[in-house]
Amino acid sequence: MKVPKIRFKGFGGDWRKRKLGDSVLLNRYKQISAEELQKLNEYHWDIALLPSSKNYDRKCNFYESLSNLINDAEIITVWRARNANTKYYKWKFIASQNHIIESFNNNEVNTKFLYLFILQHDKEFYSTESTYPMFTKQDFNDINLYYPNKQEQEKIWSLFEQLDSHISKNQQKLEKLKNMKQSFLQKLFPKTWATVPELRFKGFEGDWEEKKLNSTCTILKWQQINKESLLEYWKYYVLNGWKTPSWYIDKFNTTKNTISISEWWNSCGYVSFNKKEFWSWWHNYTLKSPNINVPFLFQNLKWKEQKIMALRVWSGLPNIQKNRLEEFIIWKPSLPEQEKIWAFFEKLDTQITQQSQKIQKLQNLKQSLLEKMFI
Repeated sequence: MKVPKIRFKGFGGDWRKRKLGDSVLLNRYKQISAEELQKLNEYHWDIALLPSSKNYDRKCNFYESLSNLINDAEIITVWRARNANTKYYKWKFIASQNHIIESFNNNEVNTKFLYLFILQHDKEFYSTESTYPMFTKQDFNDINLYYPNKQEQEKIWSLFEQLDSHISKNQQKLEKLKNMKQSFLQKLFPKTWATVPELRFKGFEGDWEEKKLNSTCTILKWQQINKESLLEYWKYYVLNGWKTPSWYIDKFNTTKNTISISEWWNSCGYVSFNKKEFWSWWHNYTLKSPNINVPFLFQNLKWKEQKIMALRVWSGLPNIQKNRLEEFIIWKPSLPEQEKIWAFFEKLDTQITQQSQKIQKLQNLKQSLLEKMFI
């Protein structure tokens, strides 16, 4: 019997089955290059610009010269390579380098229901035989699509629409918190030409001290280790110049609550605060033995992260040389003011973390429901 694990009360019987390729229309619309699409972007107006990326906030106005490019339909888009990034859209649009999917018969398989089905199965039609996973039309066509009657499809869509709305509202709250933090970073630390911040806690006065980074801490760069020691997962993570762990290992060389700065590649200059012990590898700087409040120093460096990234040189692969990092200038107030600023940002960071966790729980709930409400 072909039915999902979870079903709304009042619905029964087997779901119908047909091949996905027999249920859809694929790539009926003209598309343009990514460069052409970017030139049209005005960030507002009525025509959506749908690039082959996660950025769906691009828009443009209607112009007679664009009339042959503008489409008006209810569609699903997936990327051509890497991953599906499945999206649903209904209205006027101009697209670039997507696969555009429509329901062959909206009265039989609702496009919204079809979108949720593809969202659940979109990893199944990307081949991993090439350098990047590629959309494979034959695999897409051969997927078995199971679907209920129209009323049950609409009921399922309504649930996920409400859940997506809840996720979106929480993401907006998270963005507000992040923007608030960015605003306070700008106001609670001195600007380039100033010796005091724009905004200051009551009871503090006087100029901040200008310091080179190497006068506030020791900057270390560790030697490489045998790759045979690296594991896919273990207690301690390995940082080697990326924003996220590269591997794991069964030992650590850096204590918790340590600041690290990426030394190479596209993420060079990225500042991290490591709350756990970890292994710092060759392409990673760590800041040790500080004579300054460590969380305050982290917020200070995070505020100046773009300027740290600007220290990179292009000798082969982009990297930041140690002597340039040591000479980097920061501003330092008294220890009590450092602690006051750190405490303020710690509360704000806690709110951001809690909001992020709330969103993750909602996304996990959505994924669980997709697995249980579809076949």
